[in-house]
Amino acid sequence: MAKKTSKTELFGKHPLASSIEPVIKEWSENGYPAVNGKQITHVTRELFNYWFSEGVHEDECFFECQQRAIESIVYCYEILEIPSVSTLFETFSKESLEDKNLRHGIETIKHPRYAVKMATGTGKTWVMNAIIIWQYFNRVKLEDKRFVSHFALVAPGNIVYERLLDSFLGKVKNGKRQPLTIDINRKLFIPDDWRQDFHLSVFTKNDLQENVPYTDSPFILITNWHQLTDTSRKKGETLSEALGIDMKSDSISLRVERFMDFLAYNNDLVIINDEAHHVHNATDSELKRWQESIEILRNRMEENDKHIFIQYDFTATPFTIKGKKKEFFSHVIYDYGLVEAMQDMLVKQIFIEKSSFLSGKIQQLPDNKKL
Repeated sequence: MAKKTSKTELFGKHPLASSIEPVIKEWSENGYPAVNGKQITHVTRELFNYWFSEGVHEDECFFECQQRAIESIVYCYEILEIPSVSTLFETFSKESLEDKNLRHGIETIKHPRYAVKMATGTGKTWVMNAIIIWQYFNRVKLEDKRFVSHFALVAPGNIVYERLLDSFLGKVKNGKRQPLTIDINRKLFIPDDWRQDFHLSVFTKNDLQENVPYTDSPFILITNWHQLTDTSRKKGETLSEALGIDMKSDSISLRVERFMDFLAYNNDLVIINDEAHHVHNATDSELKRWQESIEILRNRMEENDKHIFIQYDFTATPFTIKGKKKEFFSHVIYDYGLVEAMQDMLVKQIFIEKSSFLSGKIQQLPDNKKL
């Protein structure tokens, strides 16, 4: 008898994420045990116990998809010790490396970089908040140099940028942002007896004006990716020229230079791309400039042997459009798509209003598999 195809299988998952998922599920259900002698810090364990215990936070809780996304990132970071994407494939999905396009995509990733796919409306922003809190407290409470206390949240445009400001600075009411509506101020995120130790400055793209002093204090910079991209360079300029001795004075605009200097001042940085597919769907020239900016920033930080430079890409649609073809991200470690979100009733309204293109496929499923 032929095996029935589940909705998840019908639409497919990224091969790496698909291979990692059962490992994370078992690790979580067993209480986060040590793996090959590697274990999470006691700070991470306390946060997990606080975040994911049932009934602790009144009416607030993380969805299971949010929990799995957080756990996947932490597992790669603490248990696997920040492996390269190629190492992840060698460990979990070696057969996938036979795909030339996938292998090429992996080879272009030169620093720790992981993508999280979560359907629109399933709470990517809360996962970002949790990742920042996890990194921050491990760095500050334990003084553990594996962790980071400086973050750049990068948005593709003003709509996403404003949404990030709402999350980290509070929603706007009567022309002013309301601190009580900041997401991190929710009881869910930080244990009460830890709050007095949470001091994270939030900078916006408008705060980094000329002569703004650099700081080694923990911070989040929320900006658009265009602020880190030089649009003044001549069309024919190469990356090698941008990385040359005259890079500062000749190649990079004062605005970009100011942002670069601010971010590279410390030796630890996490870049979080929200709606990362928008960046990757930019024009070829825009995309090239953005990639060059990341490489320039990474190279600056590599001047310090003890630097930490990590990139997380969050998106609901982890692919780029090249002509008539879709090129899927090669570095997806967690994949929670629209079909699963509909099944879990997290995006029911989207299912009702937006998913007519799925109806034919859904109708082919057995009755017990339909929503």
